[in-house]
Amino acid sequence: MTYEEDLIERYLYAATRHLPRKQREDVSQELRSLVEDLLLERCQGRKPAEKDVRIVLTELGTPEEVYDRYDDSTCKCLIGQPYYHTYRTVLKIVLACVALGMVVSALVMQMTQPQSWYLALGKMLTMVVQADLMAFAILTILFAVFYRKGIRIHDPFSFDDLPAVPQKKERSLLREAIVGIVLNVAFLVIFLGFPQIIGGYAAEANSWIPMFSLPWLRSHWYLPCLIAALGIGREAVALHQRKYNKTVMWATVADNLLCAGLYIWWLTRDIMNPAFVERFGNHGWQDLPSMSLLILMVMLLALALDTAETVYETLK
Repeated sequence: MTYEEDLIERYLYAATRHLPRKQREDVSQELRSLVEDLLLERCQGRKPAEKDVRIVLTELGTPEEVYDRYDDSTCKCLIGQPYYHTYRTVLKIVLACVALGMVVSALVMQMTQPQSWYLALGKMLTMVVQADLMAFAILTILFAVFYRKGIRIHDPFSFDDLPAVPQKKERSLLREAIVGIVLNVAFLVIFLGFPQIIGGYAAEANSWIPMFSLPWLRSHWYLPCLIAALGIGREAVALHQRKYNKTVMWATVADNLLCAGLYIWWLTRDIMNPAFVERFGNHGWQDLPSMSLLILMVMLLALALDTAETVYETLK
């Protein structure tokens, strides 16, 4: 094989190697025939030189450009339209809310566990960076899945569905969605980084007793991540729609059903801290089947009320 032939084969391989296997050979053969025709036209019967081959291949474009012309996949980026605009808007809000939530958490930690100001400041900055990176990753993965799988976050365009000009008395979901994102982020931050702040103060022992078992929470860290991701996804839909409609209603119903299942699985395990139950069980808790079951009932009631309100606001 001459150098010119080897150059052509290497070019064809670079242009087709990322195509599907079934398509690769056909495209390679088509390009080979095209290169041969262009060389025949250029050389007019003489043997092609290296310069001729390079000029012809340059006219065809870089291997990446050739690949892009033959790539028929619909998703050629991580997050495309119509998702990118919503993703960018939600990302700005989420990152700001996460940073605010981390600052508040750092202040709470400073009040419960005082330390020197420079250590507290360093910890707060670290918390903000880590939490924002986590929020960025979760939100990006969520919208990338929406885009790749074609999961619609809004109804197809129709002139009949154009939004009415907002009136002063019309209820908007914008503020509620932002508050919902803040609460989901706060939930994630607390249960991943500072679950010990949820507890009670034992005056006689002069100590703070966490309500939940910290080793159990650390070994099941993925549960609050799933719950927060579902909540942020639901609020992203509400943030995009700005008003109650069937898209928001079904997103809420699906989110609350999935969260209810996760809460049931989570709170029926050995999540409670035995020291907390022993210390505060003398204040009326001993007549209840379990503190965790009481928390579960409250959470399920909140989800049921939220679902009922959304369905009512949509169908009224």
